[in-house]
Amino acid sequence: MILLLYVFLPFILFILALLDYKKVLYFCSFLSMILLSTLALVFLTQERVIHLNITAGFEPLIYLLDIILLLYFAYVGWHNHHKKIITFAVIQLVFYLYAHAHLLATHTSVLVLDKLAALMLIIINLVGATIVIYAYRYIQYETTSPKKKNFFLSYLWIFIAIMNMLVLADDLLLFFFFFELTTLSSYLLIRFREDAISIQNALDALMINQIGGVFLLMGISMLLYYQLPIDFSAILKNPNPLQIAMVFLAFAAFVKGAMMPFERWLVGAMVAPTPVSAILHAATMVKIAPFLILKLAPSFSQSVAILISLYGAFVFFSSMLKALDKDNFKEILAYSTIAMLALMMSIAAIGTPYAETIVLYLIFFHALSKAILFMCAGILEKEYQIRSINDFENLISKAPLLAVMILIAFASLSLPPFGLFFAKIFSIAYLSELIHLNILYAFVLIFIVMGSSLMVLLYFKVTSLILVSKRAQQHQSKMHLGFLSGSLFLFVVMAFGIIMMTLPNPQTLLYIILATLTLIGFFMLLKRSPKIKMDPAHEYYCGEKDPQELGNFYFDFTRVSRLILIMCLLFLSALIVAGVS
Repeated sequence: MILLLYVFLPFILFILALLDYKKVLYFCSFLSMILLSTLALVFLTQERVIHLNITAGFEPLIYLLDIILLLYFAYVGWHNHHKKIITFAVIQLVFYLYAHAHLLATHTSVLVLDKLAALMLIIINLVGATIVIYAYRYIQYETTSPKKKNFFLSYLWIFIAIMNMLVLADDLLLFFFFFELTTLSSYLLIRFREDAISIQNALDALMINQIGGVFLLMGISMLLYYQLPIDFSAILKNPNPLQIAMVFLAFAAFVKGAMMPFERWLVGAMVAPTPVSAILHAATMVKIAPFLILKLAPSFSQSVAILISLYGAFVFFSSMLKALDKDNFKEILAYSTIAMLALMMSIAAIGTPYAETIVLYLIFFHALSKAILFMCAGILEKEYQIRSINDFENLISKAPLLAVMILIAFASLSLPPFGLFFAKIFSIAYLSELIHLNILYAFVLIFIVMGSSLMVLLYFKVTSLILVSKRAQQHQSKMHLGFLSGSLFLFVVMAFGIIMMTLPNPQTLLYIILATLTLIGFFMLLKRSPKIKMDPAHEYYCGEKDPQELGNFYFDFTRVSRLILIMCLLFLSALIVAGVS
C-alpha cells in the first residue's frame, strides 16, 4: 500500500492547488517531497523488489480510460484540422484494441518497485516537486486569470503522479496508459499560454509523441501475436526475446527522448512557461527514454545493442553541434538535454550492470543540473527579461549570485568536480575496454569524446559572456531569495550525491576535493579581480570605440543538418533490419 502514496499525495496537492489553498499547499508540497523521496531512498538502499497486483476491477477501468484518451486525441486533431494527429490516434486505437483482445489468460497488471524505479521516484519527487514549488512564484508573473494559474499548478502535480505510476508499471499495456497520459499532460502544459505558437507547438508535441505510442503498441502487438508475455520482468526471463518487438519498444523511447529526427517536439516545448520546460527536461517526461532502454537492454541482441549505442552516440555528437548554433538560452538547454539523453541511451543499450550504474549517475546528476539551469532561465526571463545569451553582458554586475549559479550549474554538465563529468569519464573508460569485444564500440567512443569536447566548448560560449561587463555598469538589482531557494537546495543535493558517489573510491574523492578547491579559488579570484571591460577605443579609430563580442562564438551547422537527418534514418532502418534478422 506504500506504493499508492505516490498517487495519493500528488493528487491531494492537485486538489489543494485547484482550490487555491496557498499556505497549506506550500507546507504539504514540502512535506510530500521529503516523504516520497525519502521512502524511495530507503527502497534504493535496501535493494529489495516490491510487487503490487492491480485488482481485476481496475483493469476494465484502465481499458475504458485508454480508449477515451485515444478518442480525445482524435478529437483534438479534428478540432484543429490536424490530419496527422487523427491518423496516429486511429492507428493507436486499432493496435490497442487488437492487443487487448489477444491478452494471455495469465496476464495480470503489476506494479514493481525495484532499484531502477526507486531512483526514478527520487528524481521525480525530489527534483520534480522542487520545480513545482518554484512554479508557485513563477506563475505569479504570468498575465492570466487566477483560476488558470491554479489549473497550471494542478497539472504539474498530476504530471508527477502519472510519472510515479509509469516507472512502477511492469505490464506494458499499463505502461502504455501512463505513457500516453504524459503525452496528454505535456500537450496541455505546452499550450498553456494559448497563443498561436504555443498551440502549434503543443499540437506538434502531441503528434510526435503519438508516434512513440504507435511504436509501443506495435511492439506489444507483436509480442502478443507470438503469445509472448508483455511484462518487463517476464521479457527479461525469456532466453530468446523477439528482437523486432524490442526494436519497436526502443523506438518509443527514442521518440519520448526526442532523439533525432524526433527532436522538434522538445525544442518546441520551450514556448511553455519555464517550469514546464524544467519538469519535462529534468524530472519527468524525457527520462522515460533512458528508463525504458535500461529496462529492455538485457534482452537486446548484440547487433541491436551496438546499433542503439552507435545511434545514441551519433545523436549526442550531432545535438551538441546544433546547440553551438543557438543563441536562445532555453533552446541551448533543450539541445544539450537531447544530447545527454542520447548519451544515456547509448550507454544503457550495452546492457551490463556496470553500464546501468553509469546511466543511473547520468540520469540523477543531469536531472539536478538541468532543473537548476531551467529555474535560473526562468528568473532571467521574469526578473531581467533575458532570453538570449547575447544579453548576458553585465549579468555579473546586475545579479552576481544568479550569475555564479549559472556558471556553476553549466559547469556541472561538463567539468570536474561534478557528477556528470565523472560519469562521462567512466563511460569513456568502459567503452575503451569494450573495443576488443566489437570494433564498432570504437566509433561509439569517438562520437562520445567529440560530443563531450563540444559540450565544454558550449560551456565557454554560454558562460564567457556572463563575465563581460560593459563600462556603463548597472547597479545590482534585488532578487527575491525564494526564487533562488529551489536551485540552492538542488546544489546541496548535488554535492551530497557527489560525495556518495565517490566514497567507495578515496582516490576519486581526493581528485574531487582538489577540483572543488580550484573552482572555489577561481570564483574568489573572479570576485576580487576587475571585471572585463568592453568597447575599447582603438588607436587607429580616432577615439571611436571598437565594439567587441568577447567570448561569444558563432557557428553555423545548417549545411550538415540534412546529413544528420539522413544518418539518423539510416540508423533506424538498420535497427529494423537487425530486429528482423
